[in-house]
Amino acid sequence: MGLRLPQSLGWPSIPPAFAWRRRARDGGGHGSTRFSFGYPACPNLEDQEKLLALLGADRIGITLSDDFQLEPEQSTSAIVCHHPSAKYFTL
Repeated sequence: MGLRLPQSLGWPSIPPAFAWRRRARDGGGHGSTRFSFGYPACPNLEDQEKLLALLGADRIGITLSDDFQLEPEQSTSAIVCHHPSAKYFTL
């Protein structure tokens, strides 16, 4: 997913090791933000239950533990928002 999303939006491919440099240089990337549960923008891990139900994550074997952690380990969920003027926590 990490490289497929930018490519699907027509952005040039950037090796992951250099992506942070581009974000720093151009002020935050290409107008998209990524929100993950358990972090300040989405602090409630319990909300992952809604996301997984919406996506039908059980079809690919992703479930939640009793404390709302994704299983199998190393699984990741995120909500990616794309808009030309998107900023993360801009006040």
